[in-house]
Amino acid sequence: MQTLPHPDESRRGVRKEAGWRVRSELPRFDEFYTLTIEASPIKGQKEDSNSGVPRVSQKWSVGNFFDKDGNFDAEEFMGRVDSMVGDFEKGRGLENKSKND
Repeated sequence: MQTLPHPDESRRGVRKEAGWRVRSELPRFDEFYTLTIEASPIKGQKEDSNSGVPRVSQKWSVGNFFDKDGNFDAEEFMGRVDSMVGDFEKGRGLENKSKND
């Protein structure tokens, strides 16, 4: 999923010509879910060029978001996603960060 840049991003120090790219990965039969938020490449930048692209990435066990009865804890998941978005917006995603919890 990609987005267009927010009009106020230039005031917050984010590149205004770039939107966001959100990627998720849950390989088949794997217990780990990875979520990545990164800036979309600037026009003219190679798609596969990851150098200098602000990014935040976290990897979690899916067991962190389900109770013993198998119910999904959406509030816990969204709290973690909101934290990642906050880190990305504050520029804490300038290097590849990966957290496992």
